[in-house]
Amino acid sequence: MKCELCDQEAVTHVTDLEHGAPREHHFCQEHAQERLGDYLSRVLPRFSDRGLDPAQWPQWAALLFQNFAPSTVSKAELLKFSMDSLKQHDARSRYFGAAWLGFLGPDAKEAVPDLRCLLDDPEPLVREAAKEAIRKIEE
Repeated sequence: MKCELCDQEAVTHVTDLEHGAPREHHFCQEHAQERLGDYLSRVLPRFSDRGLDPAQWPQWAALLFQNFAPSTVSKAELLKFSMDSLKQHDARSRYFGAAWLGFLGPDAKEAVPDLRCLLDDPEPLVREAAKEAIRKIEE
């Protein structure tokens, strides 16, 4: 697959929700690094009006960035952190936990029961992320 901004091979994708529907963005290494800041500035504030602690944003930024830079987080660490995040009180943690489990795809099969519980989450963004993660894991 090609980067949506140039003809280079895409090395990563980001799933974003636009008007309630998932949209995949595919980027090469160069554009992924350029777009990360823009992505975080759009996604993370969606949760700030829900009383969520922005102090946790650097942790999520590090996990997002590991997909664009040399890996500093193992799949096992990401799986554990993401599964733990599904059980957190704040919606942002559940959203990103589900999103990262979708990124792991079939490697995250053990998380499907927990993701199914999020299909009834009170937060629509969390429900959509869980639904998309289950689709990616089971495909």
